Amino acid sequence: MTSERSSLLAHETSTDSLSFGDELRMEGGNAGSSDVKDKGAFSILPIHQGSASESETIVNIVKLCMGTGCLALPYSAQQGGLLLNCVGMFAVATWNTSCVERFCDCQDKLIFLESIERQTANEHTLASSSPHPPRATATLSKVTWRTMGWVGVVMVEIIQIFFFTGVIVAYQDACRSFLKDASFSSNSDWVDASVLAVIMASLSVVPDLGYLTKVSALGIGVLMVTLAVTTAYGISEAIDGDGDDEMATASAGTDVEENPLSLLPDDGLVGMSTWFGCIVFSFGIAPLTYNFRESMAEPKKLVSTTQVSVLAVAAMYVVIGVSLWALFPQISGEVLHELPQEGILPTVTRVSMLIVVLVTAPLLIVPCGELFEGKMLQLVKPWMEQQDPDSQLPSTPSVPYWMKAVVRFGVCFLSALLSVAYPGFVKMLGFVGAFAVAIMGFCIPPLVHILSLRLVHRAEIAMPNARSFAHDFILDLVLLVWGITATCLSTIYTFRQINK
Repeated sequence: MTSERSSLLAHETSTDSLSFGDELRMEGGNAGSSDVKDKGAFSILPIHQGSASESETIVNIVKLCMGTGCLALPYSAQQGGLLLNCVGMFAVATWNTSCVERFCDCQDKLIFLESIERQTANEHTLASSSPHPPRATATLSKVTWRTMGWVGVVMVEIIQIFFFTGVIVAYQDACRSFLKDASFSSNSDWVDASVLAVIMASLSVVPDLGYLTKVSALGIGVLMVTLAVTTAYGISEAIDGDGDDEMATASAGTDVEENPLSLLPDDGLVGMSTWFGCIVFSFGIAPLTYNFRESMAEPKKLVSTTQVSVLAVAAMYVVIGVSLWALFPQISGEVLHELPQEGILPTVTRVSMLIVVLVTAPLLIVPCGELFEGKMLQLVKPWMEQQDPDSQLPSTPSVPYWMKAVVRFGVCFLSALLSVAYPGFVKMLGFVGAFAVAIMGFCIPPLVHILSLRLVHRAEIAMPNARSFAHDFILDLVLLVWGITATCLSTIYTFRQINK
């Protein structure tokens, strides 16, 4: 995950939100706010039009993907094998594009339906009779609300909580690994995890996270330097190793056995599932479809822009994964573990990545905490009204600072506990990708699209320039069945891996 994706996710909730499905604020989430005030808070009209060009959006998507998940690419390549890593990588990229297209078309259908509703009913009747989410709800929540009701909103909220918590746990695992390899560890997992939890929690309760966003934005540069240092070290080791092999061959008079890259997965379904989880996490475009769509000057071009972006990312992932796998054929986790534990350059590299992860973590801790804070505020609000009956509390009162501190420290220490119980950055990353990201990216898009098709079909209206109902339904069904199957299988096997 990159700082860009963390920033986008951080904007999905706000300090005065009641829940992810209530007062969610995403980037561009205040689009058309004047229209909402006039036409009802549930409106998904119009599609907000930003200023980003196609080329700028391509760069943003590429930057979004290229994050700490890159540290797991060599290991995932080893687990998946050459065939799956090369061919499957582009298949997953295309799959992401298809799901982005499902989300976009679903929104277009709902907008069309809403425009018809507005033509056939006056605004007062429409606002009072149609079920609608609360004001300032994000586009994704509006779409799930209109297609699945509160079930969909709550489902998205739960998956978001799991996703945030899982990535924070993975960050804890990564930081503890960096500390151990850099010889800065206390030799106690509990002590290391607790210290990291205090640092992350303290950073997450500062009044302004703006400076953290700026520091974490350097993460992509630090990551590129890290990969360059690791590659240089691997090449150096390979050259030295070749010299040693030649000497051994000359003295023994026999050929030295090589360790070729395997074509097929390392351990059958287990290897495929690990590869799938890591790669899905490293893309993760579909859940942020509406963020990108609302940021573009020409929102209708998002699908083609996404296709170009993810194919470029897939090509870079193949090169990074296979090349570092070739340099470190016995890799067993994140690639920084392959650097020597001693030396100034390896130590500086690990400390730099440690700092980047520590300042990026609050951008996940804050929105995760706000999901809980909103629920707690709903419980506390009646008590606050009883204590001061004459006070006029706003419908969405701000969360007290003490509550923020308690919740965010609680999230960090819960993550620390899970990190010690389930160590391994790559394994946790694979599990989170296989479960949370796969559900949001591969299962929800075709599901909501099928339900939007049903709404259009029941309304007995024909959309202009729309594909046939049968064509869309069959494609959605294939994507949904395949998404559920891949998610279930990979989740089961990656969960078994983190329990070993």
